[in-house]
Amino acid sequence: MAAGRAAAGAGGGHDGDEMAAASSPSAARFGRDDDEAPPARASSAKSLDLASVALGAALHDEITLDVFETLRATFESADLDGGGSLDEDEFVAAFAAALGDGSESSGNDARLRQLFNRVDANADGAVDWDEFSTYVLLEGQAARELRALDAVRKYLPEKEQRVGVAGQSDPEAKHRDVVTSLTKMTSLRDTYATTSHDGTVRLWQLSSDGGVKYVRKVDLRSRAYLTAGCHLDTSGRLAVASHDRKVKILDKGWKVCGQLSTFQYAPLCMTSWRGGAKIAPGHKDMDWIAVGDDGGYVHVLQAIDMTDGEKAQSEYKVRFENKWTRKLHDDWVTSVQYVKEDDVIVSGSLDRTVKLVDVDPNALGARTRTLQGHKGGVNAVAWSPRFKLLLTASVDKTILLWNPLTSKPVDVLYGHGASISHLMLVESESQIISLDVEKNVRVWDFKSRACVQSFEDKTSYFPVNAIGALGFDHGTSRLLTASISPKLWKLTVIDRAASVGHNRPAVAVSVNPSPGFTQIASADSGGCVCVWDFTDGEIEYRFTDAHAVGGDADARLTAMTYDAAGRRVCVGASDGVVSVWNPSNGHRVKLCVPGDGAAEVTGLAHMGEGDDAFAFKRVAAVGWDHAVTFWDDDARVRVNPRRRMRGEKAHGDADVLCVAAAPPDVMATGDSRGDLLIWNVENGALRHKLPAPPLPKKLDDGHAASFHSAAAASYAPASDRAAESVVFLGRDLPKDK
Repeated sequence: MAAGRAAAGAGGGHDGDEMAAASSPSAARFGRDDDEAPPARASSAKSLDLASVALGAALHDEITLDVFETLRATFESADLDGGGSLDEDEFVAAFAAALGDGSESSGNDARLRQLFNRVDANADGAVDWDEFSTYVLLEGQAARELRALDAVRKYLPEKEQRVGVAGQSDPEAKHRDVVTSLTKMTSLRDTYATTSHDGTVRLWQLSSDGGVKYVRKVDLRSRAYLTAGCHLDTSGRLAVASHDRKVKILDKGWKVCGQLSTFQYAPLCMTSWRGGAKIAPGHKDMDWIAVGDDGGYVHVLQAIDMTDGEKAQSEYKVRFENKWTRKLHDDWVTSVQYVKEDDVIVSGSLDRTVKLVDVDPNALGARTRTLQGHKGGVNAVAWSPRFKLLLTASVDKTILLWNPLTSKPVDVLYGHGASISHLMLVESESQIISLDVEKNVRVWDFKSRACVQSFEDKTSYFPVNAIGALGFDHGTSRLLTASISPKLWKLTVIDRAASVGHNRPAVAVSVNPSPGFTQIASADSGGCVCVWDFTDGEIEYRFTDAHAVGGDADARLTAMTYDAAGRRVCVGASDGVVSVWNPSNGHRVKLCVPGDGAAEVTGLAHMGEGDDAFAFKRVAAVGWDHAVTFWDDDARVRVNPRRRMRGEKAHGDADVLCVAAAPPDVMATGDSRGDLLIWNVENGALRHKLPAPPLPKKLDDGHAASFHSAAAASYAPASDRAAESVVFLGRDLPKDK
């Protein structure tokens, strides 16, 4: 990127400091699939009230270069051992002066230790600069109030979706093939233009009563697919790209007024930005256009109004100038965006890379940057100038967030069960909206990075059952999706009371084992996890959709426990999947893949030695698969079982219903027969077996025992004596025999 622009960003000398772009994803959504994802760096969903000081200022929306440099200098000076990270004591000592008068009050110390624990969400006992700077950039002006308890705003479909003229059915009011772009025509009030594989452009107008009025069809008299469209802000025209390797410009009368047909490959995506405007005689309107094609090339064009002399020699009113063409990728270019503040183009490709390149290749310091992190092709890119993060969505079903100060992925958003095709930012609502190829839409809170809503468009479309475009109308706060015509989803305020606590049966509760926290976590069958302060009964954190992460949409949350450090919660589900979450922001940090024959998880335990990053740490699950399964709790975000204990040396064919751990390496499990087994976790050896007492077969007179008789009063039927819960009391454990 060109020098001289760096001062605009919060990070000073880093390239790509401030960028602004909106998503304009391609119609082509193909690529490879991969279940693995890069490791995530979690951040907190709550900020401390640290106003009027450097650290407090950094936790507001706007961070100045001076404040950022002060924090970085403070951070680096506190790193006494030069290891690149701060432990808890170093962190507290470094930022104690940031809390006001410089006095070392116990209250300030406690607040800083809480802040450290929130930044150190992976519980490795250390915070590096990447973790801290990412936390600072994301926090903003959110106060101590829990964001999840604000009034809930969800997208709901408009009750009556009328597509037509004056509410009447019109055969032309729907495309005959899937829509490939949805463009707001800002030069026309409440008007949108759609392009489609049917080779036509259609115009639509939003009505105040929740309907979509079809306006007209523009037939370009070509059988070629239309692959993309964008609004030209200077001239108020519409540019469209087609699969026959052409870019056309439509004037305000919807006639073709310009055409470029010199592409070697088919254009798939495009974006535009404002150029010069006609302000005096002899001056010409000019719009910039960037195009990405299926050969891996990115083209930067100028669309310029012709002079009267030029018009006399051409059938068009607009001519094109190709400023440059560069092969940036080794596969299809699926998304291009323009970044105004840095005069940079961002492109995403099925070759799994993202490129950032200066519009002016001769600018001082101009260069091409490559971002790599996805395991599958990149389908969409977007930039948030407010939160200073780049977002990329991929066929690997993940969204990566990139910190421009480090050019590394700082977080990953999981949740989609299929390739993500579209990505859009609604900064006025602090939202990320993503769409996958199975018509599932997920809405994410930008600051907490928690998924706040997930819904599916259940309408079946013909000839392709897919959604081809996303949009948001700021005037009416409505989300638009388009398959063969636009569909509206109104942003609706839901009663706040309905969002507090649980609205499904609670199935698990766990006390935070860390002495520094007064918290209890509860979970319900619908996948909602709440964290409560047990000193005052107030809810501190709440996140949802923790149950169906393994691909089974009908899965239920069945078990939950805190990890040994009290920083994360482990969740088990009816499909046998176990996942680990950061409760402060509702972000999943680990997926424990079940083994063969997995069944419902009935109990969970976490074993480890607190904050020690090198300690032995494992997650254990028991369930209806008659087994005890262990996963290593290490830096990986996806892990397979390390060991499974089952068969006659374990619980046999009995369902295992409960589990408890006693540090450092002892565990107890109970089953449906009432048997309790004590294990050595390190080597999997059975230490003790505590069988349930036998049932009486007969009374003294030889008659069968009645379970209501006095002789059987001290016994219970097998179905009623199952070991459903087990807990260790005290620390003195029995010795091995």
